[in-house]
Amino acid sequence: FDCAAYHLDRLLSLGRYPPAVPRTIAGRAGTLEMWIEDTIMEKARVDRKLEPPDEEDFFRQRQIMFVFDNIAGNTDTNNSGNSLIARFWHVWFIDCSRCFVAQPVPLTLETVTGCDRTLWKRLHEVTDEQIRTAMKPYLNRVELDALIAYLQNLGVAGRGAARP
Repeated sequence: FDCAAYHLDRLLSLGRYPPAVPRTIAGRAGTLEMWIEDTIMEKARVDRKLEPPDEEDFFRQRQIMFVFDNIAGNTDTNNSGNSLIARFWHVWFIDCSRCFVAQPVPLTLETVTGCDRTLWKRLHEVTDEQIRTAMKPYLNRVELDALIAYLQNLGVAGRGAARP
C-alpha cells in the first residue's frame, strides 16, 4: 500500500509521501522506498520535547496528514511512528501498511480541525476516474471503492464533475 499512498499523494499534489515503487527481489515481491535522511519520528520529537520553530506551519502540515489518513482509510492513524520530521520541519508520511482497507472503517475526523486550502481545492478537482486510473495498479476494485467512499464521507463527492 506504500506505492498506492505515494501515488495518491502525487495525485493530490502533496509532496509528503516518499517515492515508492513495486519491486521483486530474489523472487519476493515488495516495495522499494526512498530513504529520507536526518529525520526524527513524531514520537521522538514529543519524547525529546522538541518544539517547531513555526507552530502554525507544523500544525497545518499535521492537519494535511490527518486528512490524508482519513482519505486513505488509515486504521493506524494515531501511531506516532507513521510520520517523519525532516530538516526545516517538513513532515513526511510513512508506513501505509494499514491503509486502504477493503471496507470503509469509521473515519477519525476528530483529528481534523482544519484543511489546507490548496488540498481542499485539489480534493474537489480530482475526479473518481483519475483516482481509479492512478490507483488501479496498486488497489483492487473493493479497495478502490472504499477509497472513493472515504472521499465522499469527507464531503468532496462529485469532485471534478463537469459544470454547465
